[in-house]
Amino acid sequence: MTAAGAQGAGSAGHWKSAFGVRLYTQAGLVLDSRARVLGLGMEVSMAAIGSRFRTGQKCTQTGVYHWDGYTDGTRLPAPTSEERVITLDAGRIFPPVNSADKGAYWVLKRAT
Repeated sequence: MTAAGAQGAGSAGHWKSAFGVRLYTQAGLVLDSRARVLGLGMEVSMAAIGSRFRTGQKCTQTGVYHWDGYTDGTRLPAPTSEERVITLDAGRIFPPVNSADKGAYWVLKRAT
């Protein structure tokens, strides 16, 4: 453990482990590099830019997502310009492309 890791539970800091960087929040919670709350049996999952999701999955990161093909492996018919880019809030479900009546893949382009 580095000196930063030796800080009190109420202090913000970090230390490196074999699994990456762990962060101490002001509330004394310990987060790993995937933003999971360690030791409490709960997880706060946040997607990385470029993460890919499919229709029906729950969104874990509020952001702007771009269409990346259909779940059946095709790319036609192309979605409308309004359907190619969506803004989705965490907790919502990734939608299908309604104009094609097909499930879609979505890629996170920008977290908001």
